[in-house]
Amino acid sequence: IICRSIIPKGTPCLKDRSISLSYSLYLDLLSSCIYNPSSNNKEFDLKSAKWENIFKGWNRKESETVLTLKQVPIFKDFSDKDFQELEKLIHKRKYGIDQFVFKNRAPGEGMYIIMTGSVKITIGTRSGNENILAELGEGDFFGELALFDDEPRSANAIATEDSALLGFFTQDLMTLQGRNPVLGQKILFNLGGVLGERLRSTNSLLIKSQTVKSE
Repeated sequence: IICRSIIPKGTPCLKDRSISLSYSLYLDLLSSCIYNPSSNNKEFDLKSAKWENIFKGWNRKESETVLTLKQVPIFKDFSDKDFQELEKLIHKRKYGIDQFVFKNRAPGEGMYIIMTGSVKITIGTRSGNENILAELGEGDFFGELALFDDEPRSANAIATEDSALLGFFTQDLMTLQGRNPVLGQKILFNLGGVLGERLRSTNSLLIKSQTVKSE
């Protein structure tokens, strides 16, 4: 029996990749092969989604965490080695729909980055007077001001669907500065740029609002 594998032509064989299949998995693989009568070689096509998932992304060099971190301007100009060091300090968190990531006036621990899902930033309560300040999605980040000071949170952060977040906290930044001062300073420099850009955007909105009112 010959199975047409989902592995691209020219890639190393399973043995070269140190992937071993148990006897039960081998039987599962055979049962996942569906006969293709149109094939001249009487081959079988592999149709099992399970096996597609096993081999999907086997040669990917970067983790999902690093791919997400690369979207964040606070980590701009990081080398691959820098991201590997940063990844060791990152905390992974999962939240269900309507679950608080943090509440208004709670102690500020650090920043969050959305890997999957979505989060809304609000003030007020959900009993009728909730005011949504921002709706964030994959690759967006929030709460970064807590890396600068230890002031309480000024808003709520609530997951609007099942979400996976990455946390980078003040203690992590302090640890990184101790291990690699240059990398720690690079984060603070980039963070200052991000906060400055947000401040300029806020000032621009205030000016437009005042202009509209004066008219």
